[in-house]
Amino acid sequence: MSPFISVFLGFLTCGMNAECVTPSFCRDEYNSTTKEFYRTYWGLTEVPTNIPAEALEVDLQHNSISSLPPGIFGHLSQCTKLSLENNRIILIESDSFSGLTALKFLFLWRNNIPNLPAKIFKHFKMLESLDLWQNDISSIDKEAFTGIKSLRYLQLFSNRIAHIQSGTFGPLGCLWFLSLADNGLSSIQNDTFLGLHSLRTLHLDGNNLSLVHPAGFNGLTSLKNLYLYNNKLVSLSQDVFQGLPRPLKLSMSDRTSQKPQYYWNCSNQLECPNQGMTASVFVRLALIPEKEPQKIWFD
Repeated sequence: MSPFISVFLGFLTCGMNAECVTPSFCRDEYNSTTKEFYRTYWGLTEVPTNIPAEALEVDLQHNSISSLPPGIFGHLSQCTKLSLENNRIILIESDSFSGLTALKFLFLWRNNIPNLPAKIFKHFKMLESLDLWQNDISSIDKEAFTGIKSLRYLQLFSNRIAHIQSGTFGPLGCLWFLSLADNGLSSIQNDTFLGLHSLRTLHLDGNNLSLVHPAGFNGLTSLKNLYLYNNKLVSLSQDVFQGLPRPLKLSMSDRTSQKPQYYWNCSNQLECPNQGMTASVFVRLALIPEKEPQKIWFD
């Protein structure tokens, strides 16, 4: 007998009204060898209740699930990967993820999540990657990320985030990659990223940034790549880049400028492309067109 077993949930109570909405993509299977459970493109409105307890990977993407009731995954203590992208999730409760103690990868992109409440991810002790891009997130509680100390990658781009409280990312001391691109941020407050001492790449491109406070990047002692292009920055304090490591790649541009113009307060730390000089502080920024972000290397 083939180890690849098909489990047709449509005949069970949890899926009586589900129909395959895209026949060429529908999957309704459980692989008993790899312990992978698939129920995709079936128009499910709720999480199936008969997912095998021994499942290591659960894929429920491309359905119409709108909520995650408390304890719905409580029996999946061995699961390491949960795919819930491309659903209609709008409600996540404090114990929605209880039981997922071995989870390493959580995909929640392209849903309708409006906010991240306090300690919403508290059950994750081993989570390494969290994808939340293209939701409707407009607010993040200061304690939202409490408990997920092992996180390495966090994707929050293409949401509606306009403000981040100082200390929000404090629990994420192991984080390597953070994307906040294409949100509505207008300023970076002092100590916004304090605690991210392992962060290597930070995306802030595609926002409405017009102000970065002097200690806005305080604590980013391992940063290697900083993306600030497609914002509204005109000037930056002399202290903005103080404390950042070298070398550092900085990408910047201006949405409205048609020709690159560079204005520098020069010293001997930052090499200015095509200028034959060095600089460490930006006095005025009127940089290059949107499609050609300038890459600048700190030495």
